[in-house]
Amino acid sequence: MEKHSMRHLLWTALFLLYCSCGCLAAVVQQLPQKGESALQAYTVSDTPEEWHPIRIAVYTKFVEDIVNKCKKQRSESDSNPTHNVEFCRGDNEMTTEKMNTLFKDVLPKAIKLHTDRLKVKQVEKSQNTRSAEVNLLPEKCRAIKGNPLGKAKKIPDVDFMIYVGLSDEPKNVEICTQDNENRPTSAVISFIPKEINATRQYIRLTAHEIAHGLGIQHDLMKGLFMINERSDDLLRDEKLNGRNKFYMNSTKFVDVLKKHYNCGDGEANTVKGLYLENEGEDHEKPSHWERRIAKDELMSTYIGEASGMYYSALTLAAFHSMPFYSANSLVRMCYLIVVPRLST
Repeated sequence: MEKHSMRHLLWTALFLLYCSCGCLAAVVQQLPQKGESALQAYTVSDTPEEWHPIRIAVYTKFVEDIVNKCKKQRSESDSNPTHNVEFCRGDNEMTTEKMNTLFKDVLPKAIKLHTDRLKVKQVEKSQNTRSAEVNLLPEKCRAIKGNPLGKAKKIPDVDFMIYVGLSDEPKNVEICTQDNENRPTSAVISFIPKEINATRQYIRLTAHEIAHGLGIQHDLMKGLFMINERSDDLLRDEKLNGRNKFYMNSTKFVDVLKKHYNCGDGEANTVKGLYLENEGEDHEKPSHWERRIAKDELMSTYIGEASGMYYSALTLAAFHSMPFYSANSLVRMCYLIVVPRLST
């Protein structure tokens, strides 16, 4: 009787799992093979359809090299100034612990926020592996020129590559390569070592930076006719007089915007688009939602204050307005995260 009850409970649990998930998928960090430890790919298995969850890989070699050089420096001589390596001392020292936090805790969770929600038409072969492309990269992505991608025995097919760098000050995310549809296929994202922390806020901030690499950037969106200049200013901030003002006004985005803020019909409720932030360093080519309108949104500007950083319908609508992304309107899937240890 006991065995029968246990079996009944097991089948009940499995049935509830099936009903709640709809389908079972997996976010998997591919185990590196010999000679390819610098690549960590986070892929999502799903049913064979035209649109597939985006596959994102992380290139870790630059950070690994710095950590290894720091170890060597400490073992040889702490007082030899000729062997000083950046990020080996001071507040921004990059330790093995911080590297593991970034690669094992922060990036997998930040990436999952996007792989849960975004789909692409997957490429048959990674567009980041051709050495000829690497040599033609723009100067802004010079950090990844000459990397040994072409020498690796096997590069996983991915849709987007994150080249992880380090910096002692905030730096804009730089899109490095794009496919034939102009969808970004790689970007450099630099992290400040002293800020690396496996908190919800930092994970969301990392997801914010990844979103810039995936396409939430002024020039790219303007090229897709998603952004226009505006003459009106409902916020009436006299300090910003003379500056160009922009808003997101693609048809798909405005439709979602109206529903998001529960705007009614009629002339008094006319909604033309979402204002973009025109303060701060990127006021000439803003890529963030106006924080006074979308304060707790993932793609609003952050100024050190606590924020919800919610991945709302607004960011989904921005991606869905791009011809190379399909955004899930409702996520009802279960995921299994598998993160193996870093190879040395």
